[in-house]
Amino acid sequence: MMKYPNEKDAPYILMTMASGKAAIEIEQMKEDQLVRGVLSTLRELFSEIDVPEPTDVRITRWGSNEFTRGSL
Repeated sequence: MMKYPNEKDAPYILMTMASGKAAIEIEQMKEDQLVRGVLSTLRELFSEIDVPEPTDVRITRWGSNEFTRGSL
């Protein structure tokens, strides 16, 4: 595990998951559309703080991955 001298220097990581019909819909979305939707929800939920743009995004598409096939 990486150690940071100051906790403020540690990166913030957000992970979200979807299941059922939502997962199928999200699987078809473009990355920028998905990121905008998540940021919009976060900014609405946490309106009292400034939710920054992400510096990196990783999106898995398990439903269309031939090796996971939706991770059944």
